Amino acid sequence: METFKKVGQAIEYFKQHHEGGARCLLTEGPAKSRGVYLAFHKFGVRVRVEGAYGSRTIELKGFSARPSDHRKLYSKSNRPDGRHTLGRVMHELNRIGATVYAEGNWNCMQRDLVKRFGWGGFSTRRAENGIGRMVTRLR
Repeated sequence: METFKKVGQAIEYFKQHHEGGARCLLTEGPAKSRGVYLAFHKFGVRVRVEGAYGSRTIELKGFSARPSDHRKLYSKSNRPDGRHTLGRVMHELNRIGATVYAEGNWNCMQRDLVKRFGWGGFSTRRAENGIGRMVTRLR
Protein backbone atom coordinates (compact mmCIF):
# COMPACT_ATOMS: atom_id res chain seq x y z
CA MET A 1 0.00 0.00 0.00
CA GLU A 2 1.36 3.44 -1.00
CA THR A 3 2.04 6.01 1.74
CA PHE A 4 1.56 9.77 1.29
CA LYS A 5 1.95 12.81 3.50
CA LYS A 6 -0.38 15.21 1.68
CA VAL A 7 -3.87 14.88 0.26
CA GLY A 8 -2.74 16.25 -3.12
CA GLN A 9 -0.23 13.43 -3.54
CA ALA A 10 -2.93 10.85 -2.81
CA ILE A 11 -5.29 12.48 -5.32
CA GLU A 12 -2.63 12.22 -8.04
CA TYR A 13 -2.11 8.56 -7.14
CA PHE A 14 -5.84 7.84 -7.40
CA LYS A 15 -6.08 9.61 -10.75
CA GLN A 16 -3.42 7.24 -12.09
CA HIS A 17 -5.19 4.18 -10.63
CA HIS A 18 -8.77 4.60 -11.83
CA GLU A 19 -10.11 1.29 -10.56
CA GLY A 20 -12.32 1.48 -7.50
CA GLY A 21 -10.90 -0.09 -4.38
CA ALA A 22 -7.38 1.35 -4.75
CA ARG A 23 -6.02 2.12 -1.29
CA CYS A 24 -3.31 4.29 0.23
CA LEU A 25 -2.09 5.41 3.63
CA LEU A 26 -2.20 9.11 4.60
CA THR A 27 0.24 10.08 7.35
CA GLU A 28 -0.52 13.82 7.55
CA GLY A 29 -3.28 16.16 6.43
CA PRO A 30 -6.40 17.45 8.16
CA ALA A 31 -6.80 16.42 11.80
CA LYS A 32 -10.40 15.17 11.45
CA SER A 33 -11.70 12.43 9.18
CA ARG A 34 -14.38 14.75 7.86
CA GLY A 35 -11.71 17.25 6.80
CA VAL A 36 -9.88 14.53 4.88
CA TYR A 37 -13.09 13.44 3.17
CA LEU A 38 -13.94 17.04 2.18
CA ALA A 39 -10.41 17.67 0.88
CA PHE A 40 -10.81 14.74 -1.53
CA HIS A 41 -14.41 15.64 -2.39
CA LYS A 42 -13.38 19.16 -3.38
CA PHE A 43 -11.36 17.64 -6.24
CA GLY A 44 -14.11 15.24 -7.32
CA VAL A 45 -12.62 12.10 -5.72
CA ARG A 46 -15.03 9.95 -3.71
CA VAL A 47 -13.25 8.08 -0.92
CA ARG A 48 -13.82 6.14 2.29
CA VAL A 49 -11.68 7.25 5.24
CA GLU A 50 -10.73 4.90 8.08
CA GLY A 51 -8.34 5.15 10.99
CA ALA A 52 -6.89 7.87 13.20
CA TYR A 53 -4.67 10.84 12.36
CA GLY A 54 -1.22 9.71 11.26
CA SER A 55 -2.35 6.36 9.88
CA ARG A 56 -5.50 6.91 7.87
CA THR A 57 -6.43 4.36 5.24
CA ILE A 58 -8.03 5.98 2.19
CA GLU A 59 -10.01 3.78 -0.20
CA LEU A 60 -11.04 5.07 -3.64
CA LYS A 61 -14.76 4.70 -4.32
CA GLY A 62 -14.79 6.56 -7.62
CA PHE A 63 -14.83 9.97 -9.23
CA SER A 64 -17.64 12.49 -9.45
CA ALA A 65 -18.25 15.88 -11.01
CA ARG A 66 -16.38 18.57 -9.13
CA PRO A 67 -18.64 20.67 -6.89
CA SER A 68 -17.24 23.84 -8.45
CA ASP A 69 -18.40 22.61 -11.88
CA HIS A 70 -21.81 21.89 -10.36
CA ARG A 71 -22.03 25.46 -9.05
CA LYS A 72 -21.14 26.86 -12.47
CA LEU A 73 -23.93 24.88 -14.11
CA TYR A 74 -26.64 25.96 -11.69
CA SER A 75 -25.59 29.48 -10.78
CA LYS A 76 -28.35 32.10 -10.78
CA SER A 77 -25.95 34.75 -12.03
CA ASN A 78 -25.70 33.32 -15.56
CA ARG A 79 -27.27 36.20 -17.45
CA PRO A 80 -27.37 36.66 -21.20
CA ASP A 81 -24.37 38.64 -22.43
CA GLY A 82 -26.53 41.41 -23.88
CA ARG A 83 -28.14 42.35 -20.57
CA HIS A 84 -27.14 45.83 -19.35
CA THR A 85 -26.57 45.38 -15.61
CA LEU A 86 -25.39 48.31 -13.55
CA GLY A 87 -21.98 46.75 -13.00
CA ARG A 88 -21.41 46.56 -16.75
CA VAL A 89 -22.33 50.19 -17.43
CA MET A 90 -21.10 51.88 -14.21
CA HIS A 91 -17.90 53.09 -15.93
CA GLU A 92 -20.04 55.23 -18.26
CA LEU A 93 -21.20 57.32 -15.27
CA ASN A 94 -17.73 58.81 -14.73
CA ARG A 95 -18.73 62.27 -15.97
CA ILE A 96 -21.45 64.45 -14.46
CA GLY A 97 -24.63 64.52 -16.50
CA ALA A 98 -24.07 61.09 -18.07
CA THR A 99 -27.18 58.93 -18.47
CA VAL A 100 -27.15 55.15 -18.87
CA TYR A 101 -29.70 52.37 -19.13
CA ALA A 102 -29.39 49.58 -16.55
CA GLU A 103 -31.38 46.47 -15.70
CA GLY A 104 -31.55 44.50 -12.47
CA ASN A 105 -32.90 44.59 -8.96
CA TRP A 106 -33.67 48.18 -7.98
CA ASN A 107 -32.60 47.75 -4.35
CA CYS A 108 -29.19 46.40 -5.37
CA MET A 109 -28.76 49.18 -7.95
CA GLN A 110 -29.61 51.84 -5.38
CA ARG A 111 -27.17 50.37 -2.86
CA ASP A 112 -24.33 50.37 -5.40
CA LEU A 113 -25.09 53.90 -6.58
CA VAL A 114 -25.25 55.31 -3.05
CA LYS A 115 -21.98 53.59 -2.20
CA ARG A 116 -20.26 55.11 -5.23
CA PHE A 117 -21.86 58.59 -5.56
CA GLY A 118 -23.60 59.19 -2.20
CA TRP A 119 -27.19 60.25 -1.59
CA GLY A 120 -28.23 62.90 -4.10
CA GLY A 121 -25.41 62.04 -6.46
CA PHE A 122 -27.69 60.35 -8.99
CA SER A 123 -31.28 60.20 -10.17
CA THR A 124 -33.21 57.28 -11.59
CA ARG A 125 -36.43 56.86 -13.52
CA ARG A 126 -38.14 53.94 -15.15
CA ALA A 127 -37.11 53.24 -18.70
CA GLU A 128 -39.75 53.37 -21.41
CA ASN A 129 -39.59 49.61 -21.94
CA GLY A 130 -40.68 49.06 -18.31
CA ILE A 131 -37.84 46.64 -17.60
CA GLY A 132 -34.82 48.74 -16.69
CA ARG A 133 -34.04 52.19 -15.33
CA MET A 134 -32.34 55.28 -16.68
CA VAL A 135 -29.62 56.39 -14.26
CA THR A 136 -28.23 59.93 -14.44
CA ARG A 137 -25.24 61.18 -12.49
CA LEU A 138 -25.94 64.54 -10.84
CA ARG A 139 -22.72 65.40 -9.02
